[in-house]
Amino acid sequence: IKVEELAEAQKRTEIKVEELAEAQKRTEIKVEELAEAQKRTEIKVEELAEAQKNTELALKDLARTVEFKIGGLGRKWGVESERSFRNGLTTILSDTGYEVLNYIVRDTEGFVFGHPSEIEIDVIVTGGKTLVVEIKASVSKSDVFVFLKKGEYYTKITGKKIDRMIMITPFVEDQAREVADQFNVTICDSITDLATSISP
Repeated sequence: IKVEELAEAQKRTEIKVEELAEAQKRTEIKVEELAEAQKRTEIKVEELAEAQKNTELALKDLARTVEFKIGGLGRKWGVESERSFRNGLTTILSDTGYEVLNYIVRDTEGFVFGHPSEIEIDVIVTGGKTLVVEIKASVSKSDVFVFLKKGEYYTKITGKKIDRMIMITPFVEDQAREVADQFNVTICDSITDLATSISP
């Protein structure tokens, strides 16, 4: 009986060993599958990293292109262009019934710039309203503050109330637009904006 029991126990042990061997085999297969999946993941990560690198290079190229074009626009819109645009605008508005005035005065006390200087202020009168206008190739935050000082100076020397202050420009910095909105200065960077702003 003991021998039979031992033989039965041995048989059960062998079955367990076979089951463990089978389980080990399945585990090894799973490990291989995980290793293969990991390898594919690493390849994907490398591909994504390469794509990200290419995207960053493309964005840098785009930024350089935009900067170049804006720089070209700024160069084209120099002082002479500002004068030409002002003269053309004056002619068009005068022909359509607007009164356009150009003040060139000597600010002897340095009210606008902090030192004595010549100040130029363009004014459009329409429907009984006075619009102070500034035409610039580009507008920065400091340009808006200077324009506000010009408006104050105009009121000081003429005693007239300003109904609207308008800056006309093809390029405006984001900070300049924020300051303009804060102080109710209208910035026109398109013909549509300009037409709407000067309408009676």
